[in-house]
Amino acid sequence: MSDGGPEQSAGPPFAVSGALCSPPMRAFMELVEAGALIVRTVDLEAKLDADALAALRGAGILRPTDFAGHEEISPTDFFRALRALYRIEGRGLPVAGVFDRSFQCIGWMRDEGGDRAVVFVANPRRALNITLHYPQRALVLVPTARAVTARHREQHGPGRWVHVEALEEALSAKGGRLARGDQVSPPAAVSSTASPAPRAQIEGLERWNLLRVCKVNSKMVRFDVGKRRYRRTPVDLGLAHKSSRAPKRPWELLIELCDGHGYFKSWRFGTAQNTRKQVERLAKAMCAHFGLEDTPFHRYRRDSGWRTKFVARPDLPDGISEGEDDDD
Repeated sequence: MSDGGPEQSAGPPFAVSGALCSPPMRAFMELVEAGALIVRTVDLEAKLDADALAALRGAGILRPTDFAGHEEISPTDFFRALRALYRIEGRGLPVAGVFDRSFQCIGWMRDEGGDRAVVFVANPRRALNITLHYPQRALVLVPTARAVTARHREQHGPGRWVHVEALEEALSAKGGRLARGDQVSPPAAVSSTASPAPRAQIEGLERWNLLRVCKVNSKMVRFDVGKRRYRRTPVDLGLAHKSSRAPKRPWELLIELCDGHGYFKSWRFGTAQNTRKQVERLAKAMCAHFGLEDTPFHRYRRDSGWRTKFVARPDLPDGISEGEDDDD
């Protein structure tokens, strides 16, 4: 079975009052699948009905930009809406701020068989067949059913170890709000039922690109937020073993990123999947420490590897000593 091969999608047509038409979310999901992030408003209004547009805008997934006549697609709010509609538990996993080029776990849900990972594949023609080998019980969500073949539906239907579901078929709009069956997403302004996140250890950081991380030594970094400076160890970030207080691998990754001026492309942590786990664990620790939900990493690129959104340095800036103006 080739990726994007000649087999045609076996998705059912969408019926409305006896007539056949496209699912109401197909046009939007096609944009997600194509990797679009900025879309002309006139194109959106031509392809989506008013109820679907109101639902996407109400959830914050479609947002206005400073570029007149254009709207942006927010991956973060897209994933927040999916978590609400599918009752997905984040369990400390930050809400992703980008659509990964391969696949990405967005949380976990519970069904009659127990825990099931929820994995989103933004480009199923490229990555669906790989994702079907996911090592855990998983619900694999794809934007459209274009790459979902009859064989996929037979082998990966409801109840299977890996179940594939197309969002264009699963989601709809009801009264200006996104819906999945009887489940309706809350408005963007309403907080979810999840317990509130713990208070940030360092407050006041609005965006990752306003943070500078400087390596002091292998067991200490300094966070610079504006004129404020904070020295932190692996213990402070929860990235040390409780008994020995030795740094864990995510801390080692942070040091590597400082040494690499914000870039990391190495097999030091083993396979690509193992490296991704360390990136996710470091992202989780930093999000908790600064009270941000957006990931501190750019999307992985094959040519350059992982890159931070914050400035990373292997040393302290010239003219600034280690102990000068530090806040604890």
